[in-house]
Amino acid sequence: MELIFLDTSFLVAYYNSDDVNHEEARKLIMRMKGKQVRFLISDYIFDETLTVLLVRAGKDKAIKVCNAILRDIKLENIELVYVNKEIFRKTTTIFVRFTISPFSKGGRGI
Repeated sequence: MELIFLDTSFLVAYYNSDDVNHEEARKLIMRMKGKQVRFLISDYIFDETLTVLLVRAGKDKAIKVCNAILRDIKLENIELVYVNKEIFRKTTTIFVRFTISPFSKGGRGI
C-alpha cells in the first residue's frame, strides 16, 4: 500500500470549492480511487489547514472544512497522525528535500 501525505495547500484546495486549484485536487483524488493508497495528515497540517481557511475564507468555511476532514478521518479515508519526535525529524528531512508544493506559489501544479 502506498502512503500519501497530504499537505495544507492540497487540503485547502480539495475541501474549498472557491480555491483556484479545487478541480485539480478533486481530479487527483478521483485518479487515486480504487488504488491501494492511504492518505495521511498530521495534527499540525489539520491545524494549519483550518487557520489558512479561517484567514482566507472566514470562520464558517473553516468550520465546514473542519467537519469534513473529521468525517473523512472517522470514515478512515484519511489517517490522522500525531507528531512526535521521530515523525518531526522525518518530516523535517522531507520538507528540506521537497520544498515546493504543487499548490504553493511557484509550484509546478498537478
